[in-house]
Amino acid sequence: MKQAGYPSKHADFKSELALSLSLAGQSLDVDQAIDAHKDWSDRLFSALQKDSGATLDLKAIGCTDCCDLGKWIHHGDGDRYLSSYMTFTRLRKTHQQFHQTAAQVVMYFQQGHTDQSMQLLHGQFNELSHEIMRSLKNLKTFY
Repeated sequence: MKQAGYPSKHADFKSELALSLSLAGQSLDVDQAIDAHKDWSDRLFSALQKDSGATLDLKAIGCTDCCDLGKWIHHGDGDRYLSSYMTFTRLRKTHQQFHQTAAQVVMYFQQGHTDQSMQLLHGQFNELSHEIMRSLKNLKTFY
């Protein structure tokens, strides 16, 4: 039974989450992060079309904490304030899978496996990309 004058655990959680999201959101412009993510994906696709990915660096593409969003997720305010929340841990995992898949797309292209690369690019890579954008939009609704 809830005692008078004490907030429920649910209210405490919502209040704590709102504060954490507010603090984490101070260092991430979600709209800018979504645009940067789209641009990154578009640049990858363009580079593959232009030179079959020969000049793309697999290590850099597969790096989950090299882009601005990855820095925020792994070493910044996202990690600092949101790491204990399931929604954030899903975003972290999806972002990691996104970079791993992008590296695999490029590797297939560089090895001449164009069909496999395109299938992965238009399938799993695209799905992960959209999931990241949905997650970011969901975070934005809390700020």
